[in-house]
Amino acid sequence: MPRRLLGRQSLASEMAVTVDDLPWVKGTRSGETTAEGTHRLLAHLAKRHVTAVGFVNCARTAGHPGVLDAWRAADAALVERYGR
Repeated sequence: MPRRLLGRQSLASEMAVTVDDLPWVKGTRSGETTAEGTHRLLAHLAKRHVTAVGFVNCARTAGHPGVLDAWRAADAALVERYGR
């Protein structure tokens, strides 16, 4: 049975957050590294209790050690994807 909030029905909702093509090939801000951008995004997601799913572009992982470990440490689900 739905809960009531201020006389109106309250509906539970769920949302999935997905991030494609991990790891990023550069940071999102000028001068930011991939690791810095990753940690900044993960901190924002954690602050808001958002769980994410990351799609990993396996062709990009070699030059970014530790970035996928950060996603794993944040308890994100990672899906391998092989690309160019």
